[in-house]
Amino acid sequence: MKTIFRVLLIVVLSGFGVQSIVYSQDYSSKVDTTFENYMNKAWQEIQEAEMSDSLQLIYAKEFYEYFQNNPETATARKAIRNSFMMWGNTKTSDHVDEVLKLLDYDSEIWGYIIFTFRNLFSAEEHKELMEYLSENLTEPRGKSEAVLFLLRSELREEDPNEELTVDLARQLVEINATDFHVQQGLGYLHEFESLNIGQKAPDFTTRTIDGQKISLSDFEGQFVLLEFWATWCGPCIPEIPHLKALHENYQNENFSIVGISLDRDKNTLINFIEEREMEWNQVFVEEGWESDLPRLFNVSGIPRMYLIGPDGNIIARDLRGEEMVSKIDQLISEHLD
Repeated sequence: MKTIFRVLLIVVLSGFGVQSIVYSQDYSSKVDTTFENYMNKAWQEIQEAEMSDSLQLIYAKEFYEYFQNNPETATARKAIRNSFMMWGNTKTSDHVDEVLKLLDYDSEIWGYIIFTFRNLFSAEEHKELMEYLSENLTEPRGKSEAVLFLLRSELREEDPNEELTVDLARQLVEINATDFHVQQGLGYLHEFESLNIGQKAPDFTTRTIDGQKISLSDFEGQFVLLEFWATWCGPCIPEIPHLKALHENYQNENFSIVGISLDRDKNTLINFIEEREMEWNQVFVEEGWESDLPRLFNVSGIPRMYLIGPDGNIIARDLRGEEMVSKIDQLISEHLD
């Protein structure tokens, strides 16, 4: 793995036009239907081969060669994105520096490949590269992706820098790359203003999957765990045994769980809940991510959890697994004493 300093040097050199070929933002809308169908079939073959590394590397090379020969076309953008996805999946960076060396700071390709970098560099190198790109890219989508990564990374810190997070969120709004990025920025600004630990959780009224009308204020005097999740969410599934244990241990001890599902199909959700005997309140939001309730709590990824105290104030956010169980055990024990 080449060091981040080597990568940064390549990017800097490309910005000053050292290379005779620089891929900038002037792309044709030309689509090569035949090659796009070939790429789709390639992914099907890879999936059937259980994501074979060797097969991905073969196709990654083919797609990269197509990109080199047809650089300024719409299909080439998809080809190089697929190459980066496959290099990321296999953690192979042999050609990464070659591509970065060819990209100008305003190239649309940044927006297609930047999300794959987390699999191509160590955590430290990845963050350093995102910091560099957030400052130097002029292509809006790629720049926004770098800024969003830094914002989420900072929020995972034990003691996030509030000034920095607010600045990064505002940048997302000001760059105005896509509706998604703007909504992310606005959502985090709302979270910083209204969803901090110690603040009153916003009240809401909704209906459970069995038609019962509930409001957050109904649970006054109790600890409430709001869990935003979905049956298709891989990281959500390991949380279910922990939630079941909490429900069974504390359902009569001023503790309630409200699951808020972002599933696409209500029947799928109902069947899933019945099979796993998830007996706490469950809400189905028909419009998913765009529903008022996920937006009210700035849900841009799941699982997302809010622990709310008997006074209605937010106690903790995004607890997982044993840490979540331990925290709730402690709080309920202290409350009962």
